[in-house]
Amino acid sequence: MVILSVDTGYSFIKYAYKDKNGSTSYDKFITAIAPAGEVDDLGIGKKTSFNYNGEEYLVGEKALYKGNVLPTRANDFLTTYSPLFLYKIIKDNGLQPDLVTLSLSISEFKAKSKILKQACENFIVNDTVFSFRVKVFPQGLGIWKYAGSPENAVILDIGFNTIDVLTVIEGMPIPELSAGYKDMGVCEMASTVSEHISANIVKSYVPEVSVVQVLAAGKFKYKRHEYDISELIEQKKETYTKRIFETISKSSKLQTVLDRIDTFIVAGGGAYFIDDNLKESYGFVIPNKPEYANVLGFVKLAEPGN
Repeated sequence: MVILSVDTGYSFIKYAYKDKNGSTSYDKFITAIAPAGEVDDLGIGKKTSFNYNGEEYLVGEKALYKGNVLPTRANDFLTTYSPLFLYKIIKDNGLQPDLVTLSLSISEFKAKSKILKQACENFIVNDTVFSFRVKVFPQGLGIWKYAGSPENAVILDIGFNTIDVLTVIEGMPIPELSAGYKDMGVCEMASTVSEHISANIVKSYVPEVSVVQVLAAGKFKYKRHEYDISELIEQKKETYTKRIFETISKSSKLQTVLDRIDTFIVAGGGAYFIDDNLKESYGFVIPNKPEYANVLGFVKLAEPGN
């Protein structure tokens, strides 16, 4: 059974798949889509844009070179364009999955899970019809499974646009004690870095999605020059970490839970931007490969018997 697990994030598309031999692989690419416009036949090279709903799109890294990338935090971005991301993964890896798992923030799960499922069950890209069996999970659940399914735990999943807090008591996720928060993810830091680059380097607007790689590297390349902005990023880490933990610790849903719970796990791509100096005071742990924890856990959840 081939299982493909996809975390359709607002900054990176993370995915993992288990092949017929039982081997698991994982990778990611940037969440970038740009209309390609009219595609000319040069007589050489190979067309890399994807035709979807009558339009040509560049997806991933190539979209950044086009420049007119679509805003990833638009309300219907993921539900509209997830089939394109799914197609890219299948094409790049030569996959024919028996089951596809997708995920959404807890803050969006109720409103959008059915829409996302329907969009990815049946779609057409490059004149090819695709049909898949699809399951949609709330984010954080995969991290819990990846971390060994602790009996009593709070899972903090820090994404680009959202943070999600999943509470598990006696081995069961508790909806009443779980919550999702929009516009509190790494987008806060990306916005600051984008403003800095726009004002001091490029002298024009730079989209947030264009700087997500800069957050990890600490460097920005422009017109064949490299600019070091690692100091700015480090300065923002402590402020960002404190804001996240103050928000969830003051929540009426979570205040008592955080005091009583046995295990506090922080994961997601945003875990890389948590201030290490605050780990001890907040008492949390970060698993290996935190940005892939959801998709690797969802592969396990999708296996027969789980």
